[in-house]
Amino acid sequence: MHSVEEKLERVAAGRGVAVFPLSTATYYTRPDIVHVAVCDIGPSQVCLAWDSTRRSPLIAEFAAIAEESVSSNSPPPRPSGSVSVGHRIGRGAAVASAP
Repeated sequence: MHSVEEKLERVAAGRGVAVFPLSTATYYTRPDIVHVAVCDIGPSQVCLAWDSTRRSPLIAEFAAIAEESVSSNSPPPRPSGSVSVGHRIGRGAAVASAP
């Protein structure tokens, strides 16, 4: 299984559950899949990387904007209807399951 679509097909068929970042769960909506927020798990990390030999001012500007954006963000509020789990997986994740 490599794609999100493949994972969601298995979930819809009742052959498991999947944990996705909230952005993925929001993007891939389907009437036969229910997404439930998992709020008591650690944060996921996204990294910005580029070839160190590139010295473009556009890259430097983008990196500065990204850093500023991250440092100014506060944690999102806990959504109503969210669930807690006994083990840690990653903040902002959503569990997909068939209704």
